[in-house]
Amino acid sequence: MYRYGISYYTAEEDGRKPQSGLDVRLLRPGADWQTGISLIETGKSGYYECLIKEEKDCGFYEIWDNRNDPNGSFSGKYCTIGKLDARGLQNRCIYGNHIEDGALTSSKIAQHSITANHLDNSTFKLNKLQHEIQNEYRGVGDRTQSSPAIRLIISL
Repeated sequence: MYRYGISYYTAEEDGRKPQSGLDVRLLRPGADWQTGISLIETGKSGYYECLIKEEKDCGFYEIWDNRNDPNGSFSGKYCTIGKLDARGLQNRCIYGNHIEDGALTSSKIAQHSITANHLDNSTFKLNKLQHEIQNEYRGVGDRTQSSPAIRLIISL
């Protein structure tokens, strides 16, 4: 379960003034205003938050609000809730150094989110990938030591 929150305010001479009463939503890129996840304001504080209960709903979002358009418009802000998914990765954005220095790890990226079109072939050659499949005839299995073994190892 994840909780996401954002504050809206204007800077004035005597400090920050909360922007209360807005309709704020999280949208997947290309989604419609009506399908966005609504953020609920806490009191009249200008602080808006939502609760993401399912892992499948985590990932990359655009933040939209109705400050300038009653039907909602993109605020220019983005957020990632939980693990990054493929919607937050542009084509050819992953270089070999991102993998070598640990910027991309399985703990940061959602399962099945990286495909060949995300890799920059000029610096990262797919033919350098090695894999080892462990099955009931070869390997020790996953952490549960179950049989058949179901662990897949990919190394560079």
